[in-house]
Amino acid sequence: IQHVDIAERALKKLFQFKPDLLLVSAGFDAYSGDPLVQMTLEREDFAKFGGWLRELDFPAAAVLEGGYSDELTELIDVFLSAWTSK
Repeated sequence: IQHVDIAERALKKLFQFKPDLLLVSAGFDAYSGDPLVQMTLEREDFAKFGGWLRELDFPAAAVLEGGYSDELTELIDVFLSAWTSK
């Protein structure tokens, strides 16, 4: 099972639950190019996560957790751009 699939299943449950607020722990250390962690997420996955947040019908906020790749600023930009695009 891929990380994105697990996140998508969790998001579907959130849509059903409809919390008052979703606080996202935005950890970019899950990026496949991160030098400290061996995970499999790609730039497109972070864009997908941002797009999912855009579709929520309840408030959400994100807190930066981790990420040690030289591409961190680009990953954050992809995530936030997908979240805020219309």
